[in-house]
Amino acid sequence: MSEDTFWKISDFAETLKTHLKNQNIHINTVDGWFKRLEKERLHYINLTLETNEKVYDELDLQIAMFINDATPLIELP
Repeated sequence: MSEDTFWKISDFAETLKTHLKNQNIHINTVDGWFKRLEKERLHYINLTLETNEKVYDELDLQIAMFINDATPLIELP
């Protein structure tokens, strides 16, 4: 994938499912991961200039794959 690839949340969740070969990940789970990162001021999602919508990129995909792999190992409050 190129660096210029961006997804809205629904497409991003589907792309993540494909990369992980896991159809059990729900869009709300993925959204929650990134809301938590923003709340903790660790990572922010890009916004479109025109509509101020969140768009996810390749780095976000890598982060989501890492979170998915690490989730069984960590406790979330």
